[in-house]
Amino acid sequence: AKMKTKAQRLSITMIVLVAMVGMALWFPRETHASAIVVNTNLDELNGTPGNGNCSLREAISNANNDNGNQADCNAGSVNDLIALPGWTYTLTGSSGDDNNVSGDLDIQGNLTIAGAGSGITIIQAGTSSPVDGTCLDCVDRVLHIQAGAEVSINNVMIRYGKGPDGTA
Repeated sequence: AKMKTKAQRLSITMIVLVAMVGMALWFPRETHASAIVVNTNLDELNGTPGNGNCSLREAISNANNDNGNQADCNAGSVNDLIALPGWTYTLTGSSGDDNNVSGDLDIQGNLTIAGAGSGITIIQAGTSSPVDGTCLDCVDRVLHIQAGAEVSINNVMIRYGKGPDGTA
């Protein structure tokens, strides 16, 4: 009877494995190129190699353009993954730009942003909480996800930005 039980277990295991492999082949999964790993919380976009800093803004620029123009970051591709360490990323500059140069982060393509945890990975457009709709140092909204872009944001807190109408 023990031999039959082992044979039955083996048969069930094989059926489950075949079913799992079949499902993996049948249902396509989104694939990412190598991750663009951010290694500074500075808000910079300088394009030149040498300082060794891959900022969040530079990583998004490479992802938007599917290239490596921001030389201190990995090149972007069609479906990008940006890995964010557990820091606070405060945006600088001014509003009014839709090319990710200043103010909010303008996302133009398919992108996943993966943080280290919503309590420790924070993207913000100012450093103070808005009171009565006024954020004294909020430069812009935090993110501007443009038409056609598919974006997934995991384990990240987003705060202290302005709405599209300019209110905090």
